[in-house]
Amino acid sequence: MNKSKKTLFLFSVAIVIQIGLLFSFLIKREFHIRRGTKIIVKTVPVDPRSLFRGDYIHLNYEFSRIDLAEVTSSKEHFYRGDKIFVKLTKRGEEWRPVETGASPFKDIASGEVMIRGAVTGHQWLWHGRGERRHKSSVLNVSYGIESYFVPEGEGKYIEDQISQKRVKVELSIDRGGYASVCRIFIDGKEVRFQ
Repeated sequence: MNKSKKTLFLFSVAIVIQIGLLFSFLIKREFHIRRGTKIIVKTVPVDPRSLFRGDYIHLNYEFSRIDLAEVTSSKEHFYRGDKIFVKLTKRGEEWRPVETGASPFKDIASGEVMIRGAVTGHQWLWHGRGERRHKSSVLNVSYGIESYFVPEGEGKYIEDQISQKRVKVELSIDRGGYASVCRIFIDGKEVRFQ
């Protein structure tokens, strides 16, 4: 094999490997979406001036802010950048955080899911009065499901609905705690893009 044929062969192999890797990521993601546990969660409004940027909407969830005084935690303090696992349980129609930890939970019961995230910041919150006054850490957590791409020009309507608290999101969460946004609902009706 001469040098130019060898170079062309190696170049072709490199391209096939890259395409294969791209498709493997897409297939893996689709597999996790289809096989994951589906939950419906409410979104909460964020600053409307930065809500819609370009061709995606910014989503925020009730469990994106966790007061460690209100949940069981295997770790007293989390810091920015720490990996965090959050156990959510269904109470009525809401999914609420009930436990946090630095490693995956092994005891996930029926009606519970584990979601994996990263701490993006924390504040101190004071509770009680007088001698009973104490502080707890309130975490801001990102789960990788805060942005959802939409067709160009479709985001303004959803932006308005989020600010009116009428939007719910279906998440698919796999056994490892990785979450993906599946569908968006406004007043119980799925948003279908043209």
